[in-house]
Amino acid sequence: MTTDEFVSKYNGKTIDFDGVFGGQCMDLYRQFVKEVLGFPQSPPVTGAYQVWDTYLSQYFDRIDNTPSGIPQKGDILIWGQSVGKYGHIAVYLEGNTSSFKSFDQNWPVGTNCHIQSHNYNGLLGWLTPRSNMNGLKLWDNNGQVWAEFDNKQFYVENPKSIEGLSIVKGQPSGEILIKQKDQDARLAQLRSEMQGQIDARDVQIKGLNAKIEQLKDEKVTLKAQVDEYKKEIELLKDLLQDESEASTSCEADRDKLQKQIDEHKCEVKEMTAWEHFREFISKLIERK
Repeated sequence: MTTDEFVSKYNGKTIDFDGVFGGQCMDLYRQFVKEVLGFPQSPPVTGAYQVWDTYLSQYFDRIDNTPSGIPQKGDILIWGQSVGKYGHIAVYLEGNTSSFKSFDQNWPVGTNCHIQSHNYNGLLGWLTPRSNMNGLKLWDNNGQVWAEFDNKQFYVENPKSIEGLSIVKGQPSGEILIKQKDQDARLAQLRSEMQGQIDARDVQIKGLNAKIEQLKDEKVTLKAQVDEYKKEIELLKDLLQDESEASTSCEADRDKLQKQIDEHKCEVKEMTAWEHFREFISKLIERK
């Protein structure tokens, strides 16, 4: 059972663990230790504040109340006699360094189990279950030890890991998970599968890197070609300029030649008429 399940089960109800006075804060504490933690009970006391000195140190770590300290959910809170002759004890739920909420019984006096707001005045400190195994139960099922936590079962492969913890005879009720050895094998398989995926990704990355290098080389080649084309364009521009200047010069030369031709034609025409006249005179003389 978890802390939340415990609160849901007993909220608004009375817990009378020892059947003596009924509805005391110690009854809630002992019921929580039994159902949620699965730990042995601490020695009998006449006041809740005495649990601060009689707690089972092999199952809990004792933490002094300090201005910066904050308990953990499921920790056992213990108040000294400054709050009353018998002190007080409750289960921490949530809070911060200035205030918190806990699951209480008989605070205020005569109240059933309920969620109560507190400050840290008079609080001696708190007991934290060892290894933060809040809600852990150990079961001896025909010689095999199973750990039940968060409604799941785990096969205990190494007995030394639970040394000093309370083990109950019977069958756990949670969902059965794989044994530790099988779990190790499965983890090895998962690691192998993951390594295969990593190797495949490495191959893809190498291929992509090679493609990137190829594209870089192609980029350099294309840049060189572009530079060559730019040079050719500049050369063509110069040639075109020269051609344009030559064409202009040719036009001027053509006009000049045309003028000379025209002048020559006039001279030819004049020469031809004179020659005709001379030939005509010659012929007349020859007839005589």
